[in-house]
Amino acid sequence: MRPVPGECCGPCRGSGVFRSRIGGTSRSLAGGAVRPTRICRLEGARAVIEPLGPGTHSWLVTLDKAGRTAGYMIISARQPNGYSLGEYGAGSYPLYSSALLQKKLKEQNVAAAEMSRLYASPAAAVWRIVSRDREVLYADAWTGEILPLSDGDWAKQLKALSSSDASASENEKKTTLALSSSSAVPPTKTAVAYARTLRSSDPMQRLSWLLSKPIGSPTPGSLSSILKSGRPLDYASELYGGKVLQVWQAAGLHRWTTGQAYASFVNTESAAKRYITLEQALLAGHFYRV
Repeated sequence: MRPVPGECCGPCRGSGVFRSRIGGTSRSLAGGAVRPTRICRLEGARAVIEPLGPGTHSWLVTLDKAGRTAGYMIISARQPNGYSLGEYGAGSYPLYSSALLQKKLKEQNVAAAEMSRLYASPAAAVWRIVSRDREVLYADAWTGEILPLSDGDWAKQLKALSSSDASASENEKKTTLALSSSSAVPPTKTAVAYARTLRSSDPMQRLSWLLSKPIGSPTPGSLSSILKSGRPLDYASELYGGKVLQVWQAAGLHRWTTGQAYASFVNTESAAKRYITLEQALLAGHFYRV
């Protein structure tokens, strides 16, 4: 069962100890003992740790280098104890960029009184905004775009995710990089063993996700093989009862020495990259050949 808002799940109790552990993780990741960040050129980055709602079962680690945001990590609590690297990425406007959100709100003439970060999965990552007029708005955590959602829509999405919590939790244990329950630091030999970046294109121009059928019976292994062959994949997911359509492209791959594979997702609305496991992506959407 997911923690209710305001509750703290087991691994995060004792905030001082927790922050020390997560701080150790982020320093290890950013310093190169574990190396998504070497590939993303983030050595020496300073980590800023912030909780993500609802409840406190995930944390946003923003990486700051020379006074500029350079990347991020999502570290999640793994029951009954321990942590995992849910996703990570690089770019000047990564996930939950306050600067990007403020820019988008200004374009919509919205003055925010309150802003909170909500994270249920890589696909369901949003800002909840309360305007000075007390209007509740939701915005995409990656692009800052205002979404046609209400509190009720978000609650329904959480309920849909919680109904498959057991299988999703087991899937996460198998597919995301595990972090030690005692120190939240992976083994020092853990690193990205294979990395490939592909030239991306705009799926909105091609409309393969609208005009073509999705890849039939996809598996993380078969999708990895396509990416390794040098061919990107379009990706689309419908969320919140069909109110939101997300269209991304998988244009790269990281495979870790421990076996986990994270695909590099790009979006024409953002310059940042997100590395998400193919298993997590398959839970929310479909892949299309380019």
